[in-house]
Amino acid sequence: MMLLPEDEREIYDAVLAVHPAVALVEDSGAWSKDDCPPVRAEVSDCRVNAMMWHREMFPQLCVTVSDEGLLRGPSGYPLVQWLRSREKTPGVLSSGRWAAVFDSEDVEMQKFVRSLFRILFRLTDNQASMLLPGGVTRAALEYRVGPRALGAARAGELRLVSGVAPMIANPVAE
Repeated sequence: MMLLPEDEREIYDAVLAVHPAVALVEDSGAWSKDDCPPVRAEVSDCRVNAMMWHREMFPQLCVTVSDEGLLRGPSGYPLVQWLRSREKTPGVLSSGRWAAVFDSEDVEMQKFVRSLFRILFRLTDNQASMLLPGGVTRAALEYRVGPRALGAARAGELRLVSGVAPMIANPVAE
């Protein structure tokens, strides 16, 4: 997925409207004590990797202690990973992703994850194509693009990149 910070804010607001108990945990942040994960108010407050935590479904998160003595929270279940799109080079947006790992018998977590992806799909588009060697394009329907990122790409203000593959925003259908 390719999102500018404004797209992230809109999506997170929509998540909170449906799931007000969701909090963002910064994956790269050290915990200050056992019961205090590094919660952030905005996706943009997280460096690279935000984790969506449903505090009502999972009031406690497991903590481990690293070799350096730092407290670390879970990096998978029961959190949903939000690897942020990043503008590593000005004007070039690299793709991010959402990912979830959960017990297939955990029906509530399944519903939660499905709900998150419905929100993402409602507020993004899949109107991008990969540029392949020789100028060939291939529809990249698996990539979700936020409206601001898509608009900036169509206006020539932003290049979209997935890994090393350049992407283009498909023209608006008439």
